[in-house]
Amino acid sequence: MEKRYRDVGGHDGLGDRRYERYCGAFDWVVHCVEAGYFLEAIAVLDSIIWDRLSSRLGYLSGEPVDDRDTLGKICTRVTKRFGGKWGQIFCE
Repeated sequence: MEKRYRDVGGHDGLGDRRYERYCGAFDWVVHCVEAGYFLEAIAVLDSIIWDRLSSRLGYLSGEPVDDRDTLGKICTRVTKRFGGKWGQIFCE
């Protein structure tokens, strides 16, 4: 099975495009909550959290993050790598 990795920002306006997608995603979450589609809102938020946490893990570890890893796997890698010190992970 071919490995796929999260694209690294900092080139070709990728950061701007991600920002626009985040804004759209948060607008969709608000719409879903107002319409009563709570599971859809949770799924979108899960995706955003995965993206941000995998980005941070890739930055701190210097290793690519497989884009098929689940949020649970990403959290496990973060806690094993940094000994569960969440403050150290995000305040470095």
